[in-house]
Amino acid sequence: TESNNDMIQALIPILNAGYKKLAKVTRIEGDGTHKKRVKFSAYGPKIICAVNPLLASLASRSYVIRLISSLNPEKANLEVIETDPQWQAVRDKLYLFAMQNYQKIQEFAKSKQIKNALNLTGREWEKAYPLLTIAYYVAQFAPEKEENELISEITSFITQTREEKSAEMNNSWEADIIHVVSRKTLEELDRLNENKRTLTTIVTIPQLDVALEVAEREGFDVDSPKFNKTSYSRKVGLKMRNMGLTIKTIASTG
Repeated sequence: TESNNDMIQALIPILNAGYKKLAKVTRIEGDGTHKKRVKFSAYGPKIICAVNPLLASLASRSYVIRLISSLNPEKANLEVIETDPQWQAVRDKLYLFAMQNYQKIQEFAKSKQIKNALNLTGREWEKAYPLLTIAYYVAQFAPEKEENELISEITSFITQTREEKSAEMNNSWEADIIHVVSRKTLEELDRLNENKRTLTTIVTIPQLDVALEVAEREGFDVDSPKFNKTSYSRKVGLKMRNMGLTIKTIASTG
């Protein structure tokens, strides 16, 4: 996913805010002199299918499920026939469930019967709460054994995705830093006169330049007054030192 695309730049604030129940995004409505700022609710479930990794800012607000190619030919060659009536029957049941139980689920969510067995806090709890609410609500109507299995499966899913995300977020940031430093190093080398290059040409790249480009790749609006450039630059610098990198990069021309 490329963060410099205009469409994506417009969608990122909506997607990033959408996990919070009271999330609002501001848009300009009207024409000419009648334009006004209007706030819209961004809260709601969203499914994003992508080949490339999500932006880090969005990944931290999502549950990422990776699909792995099957080694079983029978499974790998399965095709979904969209016109098959069984899918329409499934959709009908889901629509009916949503319409008939929406208000009840809302009331159930306020009843404080949802257990925070994983001791989640902040954003992690805000993300997990809707999933657990539906799981606990549906479990009421299941046999006792299935009730426990359902809640256990959802809890295991949340735990697994948190562990995967933690490892991926760290790797993603490192990959972005390496990508930016490598590209800027090559750009600086290209600017040098070939006759002035040596076997150990030193290329100097301002740390703030690296930090701002990394921030953009991570989905931050670096032009926003709320974005603290100095603080983010320090974090990138510390991360680079932990990675064994320095802004001054020695590059061989051979």
